[in-house]
Amino acid sequence: MSRTRVCYAAACALLVAAPAGAQPYYARGDYYAGTGAVWSYDAGNQLYDDGQHGDGLAGDGIYAATVVSDQAPGYHQFKIGNADWSELWPHNPEYSLANAQLSISTTGEAVFFRLDTNPRPGWEPETGAVVCDHGLPAGVSLEIMGDAPELGSWNTPVPATLQDGVWSATVVFVNPGPIEYKFRSAGSWDWPFGVHYNMLRGDNFQFAVPQGGAAYRIEFDTRDGRSTVEYVTPAVRTTWGALKRGLD
Repeated sequence: MSRTRVCYAAACALLVAAPAGAQPYYARGDYYAGTGAVWSYDAGNQLYDDGQHGDGLAGDGIYAATVVSDQAPGYHQFKIGNADWSELWPHNPEYSLANAQLSISTTGEAVFFRLDTNPRPGWEPETGAVVCDHGLPAGVSLEIMGDAPELGSWNTPVPATLQDGVWSATVVFVNPGPIEYKFRSAGSWDWPFGVHYNMLRGDNFQFAVPQGGAAYRIEFDTRDGRSTVEYVTPAVRTTWGALKRGLD
């Protein structure tokens, strides 16, 4: 990954675990200053779980809001956290100063953020999933790279297609076993998507292929920032005679 960014010094000052219920949460970053400095917080970048800010149902553990950026267009960074940074997402303890990314094209642009604190088994991250509707520049496509030969051994990407907010590709893995992978911007690591959303220092998605010689659909859902791998059931070819007998 060619770019290295350092976050605003105060962004990760406190990394200790906090008791549940340390809201309110804010979409903090260098894209927004509001009534203070960038990386600060106020009512303008607060996320809500009230069923009125694109968060789903009130009290469902999903926090969201649309924040109006007041900084110059271009590349910016963000984290979702509470007032004292005792809770923050995405967060990679190994690279505690790394942040998620966003791109805005005009000053005053509205940016939607969402945090899902609920567990979603079978998906990564299972909890604490962050998403931003400006987390990938407009017009940029995604592809998959991973450590398995079928995923290019981190050298040759697998193209992904977008449908209903989900980027995906179907891959046949020859052998069972663990794999690691990321979605990334086509042709570069400028916008990589893994367990820690699009942080340049985020962990890879992981999956254990249970059965070799089978097809699996690898998905990244841009609506909640999670990925999963699903077994693709082979299509069963049915002759007209068999179909007709079933109708008799």
